[in-house]
Amino acid sequence: MKMKNVITSLLFASASLGFADDAQVIKLEESTIPTLDMNEYYNPHTKPDFLKKLSSALQELGFFAVVNTGVTSDILDRAYDSAKEFFAMPEEVKNKYDAAAKNYQRGYQPFYTECAKNHKVADYKEFLHIGRYLTKEQQDRLGYHENMWPDEFDLETPIMSLYYELEKYMIPLQQAIAETISQPLDVFNDYTREGDCMLRVAHYPLPKEGVKVGAVWAAAHTDIDLLTILPRASARGLEVQDKKGNWIRVIVPEDAFIINSGDMLENMTNGLFRSAVHRVVAREDNKLEDRYSMVLFIHPRYNDNVKPLHGCIQLTGGVKKYADGTRQEFLMERLADLGYASYPMLKDLADSKFMEKLMEYDRASLDALKRLRDNNLASEAVLEKIKELEAK
Repeated sequence: MKMKNVITSLLFASASLGFADDAQVIKLEESTIPTLDMNEYYNPHTKPDFLKKLSSALQELGFFAVVNTGVTSDILDRAYDSAKEFFAMPEEVKNKYDAAAKNYQRGYQPFYTECAKNHKVADYKEFLHIGRYLTKEQQDRLGYHENMWPDEFDLETPIMSLYYELEKYMIPLQQAIAETISQPLDVFNDYTREGDCMLRVAHYPLPKEGVKVGAVWAAAHTDIDLLTILPRASARGLEVQDKKGNWIRVIVPEDAFIINSGDMLENMTNGLFRSAVHRVVAREDNKLEDRYSMVLFIHPRYNDNVKPLHGCIQLTGGVKKYADGTRQEFLMERLADLGYASYPMLKDLADSKFMEKLMEYDRASLDALKRLRDNNLASEAVLEKIKELEAK
């Protein structure tokens, strides 16, 4: 088995083709999520109602759909055609572009190389990570890697065409979210303008022996980013969990984008907005065919502090409920939780005292704390917290 994803495996989650749990699945006819029209945001007469619906969707579900994004279907179709061509290549060819060469931030990752938090079995999917073009100065300053493109055919042109269109749409989306919480219009854009926003091009195949309805392609998880943009996938299968623990089958208009909030947005809004738990399963209404998806994960820069915004603290009762921390610290804690963090990363996590910050709000992962202990990196406070949690 390949080495686990070092940075990006925390962003998403999953398990191999097991079976969905016994939690209630809402009936198909009820399985819709809020759908918003971006034209209503641009219209001053309908904008207040749009913002109200957006705020409600982020608070109640953490998932919503948007139409009239400005991204045309033909750009998405060309990207999918090229993705299918890439994944159809022999394994030995795809493995030439293994993401290990780019610290797992860019390039190809084969099957069973990513695992969700609290899951021991890796996902049955393969994927490719693509980032924005950067100058040499930006690469050196921000620590990002260059993309890896196959020599066999032109994957770059269609994929980057889609990337640029999603990047354009990301700006008004973030501005709208900022307005729902009465923040400066570009508060999130300032974080993500040079953030490590990554496009994941994913393939969820059916195994040769076939699969029963209900098999899990990607296990229940949250995304660790600020926001995730999911254009139309090639087949259904996405489900989101509501506050009662029910699984809602995500059915949206044909050309709608699906948006979900991530852990960092939940942190910045002091819990006002939900980091949505979701999964991908094979269903009777997707004709049991291979599934392809394009997903843009929106991130701040490594050293940006995603602490709760003062205005959001006031909106949530005036009490701070989430810890201060940089994007890098949150990533290190998640990697430690999953068991992917190297010793140098664990040492950085220990030195940062980030676990102690999380402990103040009862948000520290026991597995991450134990990893520090097992590597002789735990402070006295961490050791005491482990005893406390294990005694429960």
